[in-house]
Amino acid sequence: MSKPPIPEENTAIVNSGEIGVIPPGTIIGGRFRVDRCLGKGGMGIVYEATQLTIGRAVALKILLAEMTRIPSIKERFRREAEAIATLAHPNIVTLIDFDQTDSGELFLAMELVRGTLLSTRLSDNDPLPLAVATKVVGQILLALEHAHDPGRG
Repeated sequence: MSKPPIPEENTAIVNSGEIGVIPPGTIIGGRFRVDRCLGKGGMGIVYEATQLTIGRAVALKILLAEMTRIPSIKERFRREAEAIATLAHPNIVTLIDFDQTDSGELFLAMELVRGTLLSTRLSDNDPLPLAVATKVVGQILLALEHAHDPGRG
């Protein structure tokens, strides 16, 4: 598999005027190309993107521009990146990068996990079979145990 070409213009300004509208093809941090929006939350937007140097699909979480202007939110996002960076567990996504765009928006690049959202699965009218629910809860608990284990270092 050949590497995708790195665009000549390797910087981008994240569109802070219209929330969540970063057009496909926009380059973030000189290293990631936005492919599509995956979801929006109160503090940020998650995109599927491509890590240009190696052609890897990633999840790119970008803090909303208006949130970047609030020092306590900016610090919380930085602490989130530091916390995720210390974790290595099969039930926790891997942090690939943490940076900010030329225009100041903070972003996390993380492992992209494909599949059905648990919230989607739970919103279906059919209850989860007990064996599936037990497995899901078990995986969540293992991840939480790892994240809160002071000796994991």
